[in-house]
Amino acid sequence: MATSGSYGMNGGGWNSTFGWSLSSQNIAGNNSTIGWWWDANWAGTTWVISSQAKLWVNGSQVFANGYNTGRRMYGGRQASGSTTIGHNTNGTKTFGANGEAAFQVFALNAWGSGNWDLPTIPRHASATGANGDINDEQNPYISYSNPAKTALDVYLELPDLGVSPVADSRFSIGSAASGTYNWKLSDTARDAIRSAMKNVKSTKLRMGLHDSLGGDSWSWKDAIISIINAEPTFTDFDYYDTNTAAVSVTGNSKVLIQSISTPKITVKSASKASPKKGASISKYNIAFDGKTTAMEWKDKEDVSATLGTTTSAGSMKLKVSALDSRSFSTDVSKDVVVLPYSSPVVIASGKRLNDFEDETTIHIEGSISLLQVNGITKNAVDSTSGVKYRYREQGTSAWNNWANIKSATGANGVIGTTDFTLSLDKTKAYEFQVQITDKLKTSTVDFTVGVGRPILRIGLDGLCYNNEQPLMPSHIGQVIQSTTLDTAAKVAAIYGGTWVTWGAGRVPVGVANGDTDFGTVNKTGGAKSVTLSVAQMPLHSHGVKNLRFKNAWTATGTGSGNWLAPSAYVWGSNTQFNDIPIVGETYNTGSGNAHSNIQPYTTCYFWRRTA
Repeated sequence: MATSGSYGMNGGGWNSTFGWSLSSQNIAGNNSTIGWWWDANWAGTTWVISSQAKLWVNGSQVFANGYNTGRRMYGGRQASGSTTIGHNTNGTKTFGANGEAAFQVFALNAWGSGNWDLPTIPRHASATGANGDINDEQNPYISYSNPAKTALDVYLELPDLGVSPVADSRFSIGSAASGTYNWKLSDTARDAIRSAMKNVKSTKLRMGLHDSLGGDSWSWKDAIISIINAEPTFTDFDYYDTNTAAVSVTGNSKVLIQSISTPKITVKSASKASPKKGASISKYNIAFDGKTTAMEWKDKEDVSATLGTTTSAGSMKLKVSALDSRSFSTDVSKDVVVLPYSSPVVIASGKRLNDFEDETTIHIEGSISLLQVNGITKNAVDSTSGVKYRYREQGTSAWNNWANIKSATGANGVIGTTDFTLSLDKTKAYEFQVQITDKLKTSTVDFTVGVGRPILRIGLDGLCYNNEQPLMPSHIGQVIQSTTLDTAAKVAAIYGGTWVTWGAGRVPVGVANGDTDFGTVNKTGGAKSVTLSVAQMPLHSHGVKNLRFKNAWTATGTGSGNWLAPSAYVWGSNTQFNDIPIVGETYNTGSGNAHSNIQPYTTCYFWRRTA
């Protein structure tokens, strides 16, 4: 870095010097001012024929004179002045100066130049560090560098929520070259942050600083700020069964009955949920019996919601949750007893004596849910009027009056009555209705007493019936099978009619329409054994082997390839033997007998009725 400098302009024996020195620097304007001069390097005076000079600083001409002839030129300072030089945006600057001169002649005969680095001008402050993610109960900080040592401001803002700056968070912190500033947030600042975040749990927190160098110079660090410990204040709610019939049975509105009770939940104004840290309460959520119901929140009124009929039973949790605008919630739960319950079960029937007489016995029984609270049974059937019946002749519309039947409720909930008899015309059928009523519901069952029918009778169809089941019915053309009825007489003794043997030695096959082999009833076919014809045999062939003779030569060896009588022959192939083609035949084998065509079977007697 230079605060002064010079260069010479020399030529033709004439010497001069250009020089400069730093006068001042403007931090805000980011520029430097220098003073410059031009000195002739001789003493006294001299006569010159002519002279000319020009000077430039940082590319701009700062001095020029014209030609002077026949004049006295003094030594020493010829020119001086000042000029302002702008710096780069980072505060650095290199500048140059140059000059030229002519002495005694019109041609240029002296020149010079130089380049220098001016001192760097300090620039804007910058944020160098800050908190990581924080919560609303902590204090943020920012570290900074301030090379210009100018006055600084620090601030907080929530840019995503449009809050800039946060109230009571902007301060002037002096002009140190570097440092760390810790906010000690006031209640005002914290409340401003929380109020701005009333609908979100977290958002961006910007920690910034601003210097006084001029211009729009801001520097910052971002973190995430989160709201903590902001669950609503909520401690109690009330509930009761709105079904008065159920409450009259249990004697306790806090005990519910399955399929009967309709609980109502109430949050009183004095127990209402209260938000924290600038939020608002949005609603209550009620969770019970596998379902969730929303309920509004009010500041100065009680709020209630009636749930649907309880479908489950047992010890259950009833939970009410207060939700705020940030989705923070506080839950309050209560254990609720739901007694198992179902409508009374009715079992009823009527039976005629011998299934035929007018005298008819009516049987009625059933069961109920006892609904026990702390070991005490709460449900029952009125022993005098809880069980009743009525009936009418089938096909008519008018019922007779309901008649009560005395009953008793057992320890296990079973309803017992004594069977009773009615006289019902055996030639008619009757429709009955029976009801059992407990303290909550009535159940009805229907049944019919049919026309009287004897145990044994001969029907109009000629068949004999026992309890309406035909006795050994048969018909012409019927086929039966048996392992004991080995004569037609034995079959007729049981089934009546005339019977003949059928299918002897044959297996039954169902009639198959359109099939020529099985298309009509009683058609026979097939064979017990089969002899295959040549045409039925699989296509095949038999090979014939060549007969081989031993190769024998003449004893004297005379001749070549003379054959003598064979001394041996064998079947097969051997290097000692040569093939001699001989016409051969295969031998016949097999007997040509028939083979069995019978499938696996079990025998029995078959009989067909013919009359």
